[in-house]
Amino acid sequence: MDVVIYTDKPDRYRDLPVRIVELTTSKINDFSRGGLYHHRIKPCVLLEEMKGNPNFCVMTDTDTFFQDGFFEKLRSMVYAGSVAVDRFHGRNPFPALTGFAADLPNAGLYHYDTQVSVEFNSGLTAVDPAKHRPVIEDSIALIDAVLDQGKKLLTLEQIALSESLRVHRIPVTTMYPLFRHYYRVAHKRYMQWHIRRWHDEQNGVFVPQAPTIRYTRPRVRFFRIWARLELDAGFPPPKGAGRYEVAVTAEGATRFRPSENRLGIRGTPSPSGLLQIGQGAPAPPQMHACGPVQD
Repeated sequence: MDVVIYTDKPDRYRDLPVRIVELTTSKINDFSRGGLYHHRIKPCVLLEEMKGNPNFCVMTDTDTFFQDGFFEKLRSMVYAGSVAVDRFHGRNPFPALTGFAADLPNAGLYHYDTQVSVEFNSGLTAVDPAKHRPVIEDSIALIDAVLDQGKKLLTLEQIALSESLRVHRIPVTTMYPLFRHYYRVAHKRYMQWHIRRWHDEQNGVFVPQAPTIRYTRPRVRFFRIWARLELDAGFPPPKGAGRYEVAVTAEGATRFRPSENRLGIRGTPSPSGLLQIGQGAPAPPQMHACGPVQD
């Protein structure tokens, strides 16, 4: 198992038993096309790792956690040749691209089709470098072609990946609900508030222990209402409501001590990461990481 974190803040992860790849300013500028589209960094980081590593590569966003059974399903799907993603969002995800065409380096001529073009959520992307490198190359090329036409969308990166998978005829497996991606703003604030409380209680040291964070929509709604009432009453916002990235378990987030090598399916840090599952005999993956981590 090779755990890799691509980051512009390597000191954050020095105490973790991981391989750290620093994203320099020049590399960030290159991957984001001079800051034109920040999310372009994600497929570029994934492609860079795929070029030098034959293992399965799994990239996850920071705001994710895993339910029991996730790794078993993930392993079976990638061994079967599928690309695993978070969930399916729908068809015709970018109507402004109607009539758009581009020449991709591997798939050739591409046409956006309002009837069949699709979008999957790429908060999780699990690929086999031996089979899927052309897919990632074409997704980056598609991003560039759209940007060159002066069109831009926050989710362009995952639309490009989804469309590249479609034109390459790659089977896609969605991992929701075993894979949980709390990407909505209110959900992020709820999880970050709990994580910050743990951080403060432990004086910056996290130890895997129960109970985990109970992550449900009613709880998020209650937290949002409570925070709003606090603000209306003149109190400061809930401490820790800002961004904080840390560990999560099969049920939710858990405390994690960076200095200890106590990583497993539970208590797994996911700093915008890339999980690489070895090609050998089945064994429970221990940790996933990778991808750009920036504030």
